[in-house]
Amino acid sequence: MKGYLQLLRVPNLVTSAGDVLAGAFIVSSMGSGPYAMLWLLLLSSIMLYAGGVALNDVMDASLDQIERPERPIPSGKVGRGQAFILSCLLLVGGIILSLAFSQLSFYISLVLAMCIVIYNIWAKKYGIPGALVMALCRGLNILLGFSFVHEHFWDFALLALLPFLHIIGVTALSRGENHGYTAKTISFIALIPLGIVLWLIGFELFKGSFAFMELFFIALYCFFQVLAYYPAIREPKPEFIKRGVKYGILSLLLLNAALVSIFDGSLHALIVAFLIVVSLWLSRSISMT
Repeated sequence: MKGYLQLLRVPNLVTSAGDVLAGAFIVSSMGSGPYAMLWLLLLSSIMLYAGGVALNDVMDASLDQIERPERPIPSGKVGRGQAFILSCLLLVGGIILSLAFSQLSFYISLVLAMCIVIYNIWAKKYGIPGALVMALCRGLNILLGFSFVHEHFWDFALLALLPFLHIIGVTALSRGENHGYTAKTISFIALIPLGIVLWLIGFELFKGSFAFMELFFIALYCFFQVLAYYPAIREPKPEFIKRGVKYGILSLLLLNAALVSIFDGSLHALIVAFLIVVSLWLSRSISMT
């Protein structure tokens, strides 16, 4: 069983649900949505993400045999064929659940599933296309949350650019997990979350109001970026880069919480941020990478 939990990177699934939950909270600030049906979008997102990471391991099985022999497929804990079937079932299941919610959600999940397949089959082999497609997947995931109240979908759609940019940085950093990077390269990648922090502060200045909780979540997001990038810049070795990727994935929840606090309020932001505790607890026994 643990092999399958590792295959699906269960701690990461929490962050996927956090995207949708944040999107639903943000768009609900303009009009109430059907909260009794929100579980359909949350489970759809989780299944699509789980299907994607399972497919990732299927496609990387030969490489992992050399570089990551502890992974479930090369270690023999999960068969490659079993992982492929599970991936297909999860992707199709995620699409069906989104259709049960709304037509808009279905279209978004369908494009998301296509991007997941494109990433794993082709884009991940190349630096820039891989980072862009992976980031697009995460941007589409929060758009899935925005579809919770489809009447106000386009009022917030551009906010998906922030998780899109954040994941470009995390994906670029993850390229050095096996062989390391130079400190200069990691410093360059760190400019992405720096730009996001400046945007968040700039938006607060534009609003002309500085609520404590909004500034708190922005500061917390910034702190996690320091945890992710500074040790890796100081010692650009694989072990520090892997830890940086972990904090980069987790801090997406804090970015989501910051956005929720700005547009919807502190209580819902705290709910989104609490998911980081759940993810960290799960990551104690199940690796996130």
